[in-house]
Amino acid sequence: MLPIILIFLSSFSLFTFCDVSTKQIDEISVEKAAQYLSNYGYMKEIISLTLPNFPSSEVTLRHNSVTISDALKKFQKFAGLKPTGKLDAATMKKMQQKRCGRPDVIALRQKGKYKWAKSDLTYSIESLTSELSESEVRDALKKAFDTWSAVTRITLNEISEKADITIAFARRMHNDPWPFDGEGGILAHATLPSSGILHFDSDEKWVYMNSDAISRYDTTDVLQVAIHEIGHVLGLEHSADSDSIMLPFYRDTVDNRGNYITPKLSASDVRNIQYLYEYGSNFGTDSSNDDNDFNSDKKIDVNCPDEVDGIITTDGSNYLFSGNKVYEFDRSGVKKEYLLKNLFPNGPPFVQGALSNSRTDKTLLFHGKMVFVYNLEKSTKKFVLQPNYPKKLPTALNFKPMGAFLWHEGSQILINGNHFATYDENWNRVTLQNEVINYFDNFPAEPIRVIDFKRIISNSVSNLLVALIETVNFSGVLIRRMRVLLFGDNKVYKYDIKEKRVIGRAMPLKTFLHC
Repeated sequence: MLPIILIFLSSFSLFTFCDVSTKQIDEISVEKAAQYLSNYGYMKEIISLTLPNFPSSEVTLRHNSVTISDALKKFQKFAGLKPTGKLDAATMKKMQQKRCGRPDVIALRQKGKYKWAKSDLTYSIESLTSELSESEVRDALKKAFDTWSAVTRITLNEISEKADITIAFARRMHNDPWPFDGEGGILAHATLPSSGILHFDSDEKWVYMNSDAISRYDTTDVLQVAIHEIGHVLGLEHSADSDSIMLPFYRDTVDNRGNYITPKLSASDVRNIQYLYEYGSNFGTDSSNDDNDFNSDKKIDVNCPDEVDGIITTDGSNYLFSGNKVYEFDRSGVKKEYLLKNLFPNGPPFVQGALSNSRTDKTLLFHGKMVFVYNLEKSTKKFVLQPNYPKKLPTALNFKPMGAFLWHEGSQILINGNHFATYDENWNRVTLQNEVINYFDNFPAEPIRVIDFKRIISNSVSNLLVALIETVNFSGVLIRRMRVLLFGDNKVYKYDIKEKRVIGRAMPLKTFLHC
């Protein structure tokens, strides 16, 4: 689910990356180091702790040095360096090492969340690179997939189209929110299940198990990178274990004598992937107990979404985003299932917040620090990406959205944990940033991703204010209350706006969707 998950990255063009084994190390300024640390997740937690106490300008002046020092220590520990908290030569060298484009520090709520719900997966190759022959690419990918299949019950087979996992070589801006940076630096990036996206930077000097080229030239072995990225595609995050294939930093696959070393999984890699997919038990089963008071006797449909990344209501239809899929539903349950890339062409691989603005008839999808704006063509029932999108969210926004909703007075709210901001897409700016607890009383403890005002009562409900009113007969008195639904990751809460509290107990998402 993204929800990559993602959580992902902006361009790294601020850096001059190089192969540190053959080239001189460049100096890195404090500003560039801070950008690196922020992009890979090391400063996010620290910033979130300091921002509520001071205005943003004061944070920069009073906490900048402390924040960077703490973030450097965190990065140094992860990279196996001495945690000095200083931007020393060893740290600069590590920052300039070729690596994976995914962040190293992931929000706690995302860890261990993403895995495929089936064991038979397919992949397709959408584009190649001039650095490798077609047979080399296919052999490398098959060998990489087989590396993971050998220690799990997962099978991965290549097909020509409509695959679970799509693989491509691309350069710079390439129709996703994470542009590559040219040769060096970011080698590849991939999304967590079930988005199924794996991209290699086509500007790299790729080779396949060529020990001579790896020893003598500034080249990159595609096999090692492929095994690493497939680990992400299957649900694993980066590891600080120096022996792990999931270490984010690239290592040459030759020994001191120039002999090729076939990349292998470490003991921790095997343990982590088997734990994720419960190797040794029934595949995909979930032995966890649900503490809520809502139970359903219905058989859970295999296509029922497990988590909510976003919900929109537009032109009388309700759409729920989950991973790389979109579910159209009404009060009776799920009606249709779409691939996100088909319903929202040229959009993100998964969303981290979505909302529809009834005043402008625009649908906004958020991913990382990018926003995609669509119009629904009512004659064709197709969502069309608007000109000049996607675009970056304003730099003044102090967090990456992990949820979005339209509040009852019309404000567009972006949210991440306890932080929120009001957003105006017309001017691409934020007008207020604060803590959720200061404005939205008694919200559930878990992060809220989506708020739905229409309550999915009826597709015919079109007036927002009418949809807000729920008529309740209490002791013979007709009471009008404003109630909405709050969606967490996989639970639904009823919230009374007037009383500012949750009503009743949480309902499992699958119970709410009748699946």
